[in-house]
Amino acid sequence: PCSTEPSPPFSLIFEPGCFLQRRMRVASRPPTPSNLHCSRPNSQLPAFASCHPPHLFRAVHSPRSCPRSGRGFWRALSCRMIEICVIGNSLLTRIEHNADTPASVKTVVLYNHGFPDSAVTPHALAEFSAVKGTDSPLPEHGFWASRFPRKVCEHLLKKREDVAFVAFNTRGIPGSSSGDPPVRIEEAPADFKTKTLVGDMEDITQVANFLSTYFPSAKGSFFIFGMSTGAFLALAFAARADLHPPGGATGCVTVACVQDIP
Repeated sequence: PCSTEPSPPFSLIFEPGCFLQRRMRVASRPPTPSNLHCSRPNSQLPAFASCHPPHLFRAVHSPRSCPRSGRGFWRALSCRMIEICVIGNSLLTRIEHNADTPASVKTVVLYNHGFPDSAVTPHALAEFSAVKGTDSPLPEHGFWASRFPRKVCEHLLKKREDVAFVAFNTRGIPGSSSGDPPVRIEEAPADFKTKTLVGDMEDITQVANFLSTYFPSAKGSFFIFGMSTGAFLALAFAARADLHPPGGATGCVTVACVQDIP
């Protein structure tokens, strides 16, 4: 059975049995336009830097679809805020949290994708702008370009309270490149060919510093999470205290980290 006892951050990411059991019973009945609605007028949503207000939605599930009756599960599941924005001049970013307001977020997890890969769909900003402030449901893909960070985000926000999961596309990746994203995904943007590890490290630093300002209560509880090449960079970032945001970096999580990069 799924444990209801408090646990350290990330501990349940590595409990696939519990995770799959809950996913089969909850995600098999996805929200529809009839049970997915804005729970607060758009005018009351907090502004997000110079971008659009976040899309706030409340997913209502019947008691039969919930394998747990604990209050914490419902609090984490019932209300999430999603924002798609561009940090700096080009970094397409997806932010999701389950706190009442950004100032209430206590923990931030920043995900760094692998290479060649991406985290956010290249047209996410335009698609998000089309549904913000309306009763329209979000696209089925949820603006995720990769399945792995989507599953981690869903699981983390269901289990932990007052936590934010942030993913972005590094420079040169469609959506974070100069000009419009290519029509065909097989076509790389021109600035993709000039990507460097140093440049990607600068991108992580820029996003981390932005998040420390937007989530002020999470200072001292910032985690960097990387996949493959992104894990290599996450470790490198964690080892560089001079690059950390105010409050420092609390921990680093790596998955399938490469051993070396020629």
